[in-house]
Amino acid sequence: MEEMRGILPPDVCCIVVVENGVTTYRFPYRHQERKERGQLSAHFLDADEVLGKILPVLREFLRPGDVLVFRFAPIAPGEGLPAAAFLSGLERLCAALPTGVRYAVDLNNPRYLLPDYFACLRQHRIAHMLRDHGRGWSILDQALLPWVFPAGYALLQCDDGFPFPSRDCAPGILELVRRCLEEKVTLYGHVEGTGGDGGGAEAFFSAFMEMLDPHLANLSPIRQKAA
Repeated sequence: MEEMRGILPPDVCCIVVVENGVTTYRFPYRHQERKERGQLSAHFLDADEVLGKILPVLREFLRPGDVLVFRFAPIAPGEGLPAAAFLSGLERLCAALPTGVRYAVDLNNPRYLLPDYFACLRQHRIAHMLRDHGRGWSILDQALLPWVFPAGYALLQCDDGFPFPSRDCAPGILELVRRCLEEKVTLYGHVEGTGGDGGGAEAFFSAFMEMLDPHLANLSPIRQKAA
């Protein structure tokens, strides 16, 4: 991270993903730690764990404008964790987060994608990570939700490979871009699986948006005013 800071321009936003016991309800049976395989996490949604161990390590690297993403592991329906219990724990975690850093939640559990979930994020100005999970929970499905921009900014992740994500994502991404322009919401792109030296994210997104709609530039308020 320190080396990246010396290379990246000062206005570049960095996205840091948290994936550990705080965001895992039950560890997978192939977990690298044998003693934790199949066990419930003792620190799931634990605000003290975040404040005491995670943020102190990251805060020295995070700048205003950076985004810290809490990526939750899938929770099987058979686990018996009702939405109310999950959202109650999420509310406590969000309320404890200090200001000065932007936050986002990568939910990964469509059963909890409820109005109360977005209400929690909106109250604490935390973004919802938009990602194509498929199986009836695509980017387009999320883009059409009226509450999908709870923080005034959004994160979009495309990880379907290079050179372009699957065309199934295209309508949803185009709808998101339209809504961002109309509602004056900032959309950050997070691209994975692009290959090469990892330095072509900006070109990747530019080319992808051109593929989606060659007239996309006409949506720009600046260009519309100039016309």
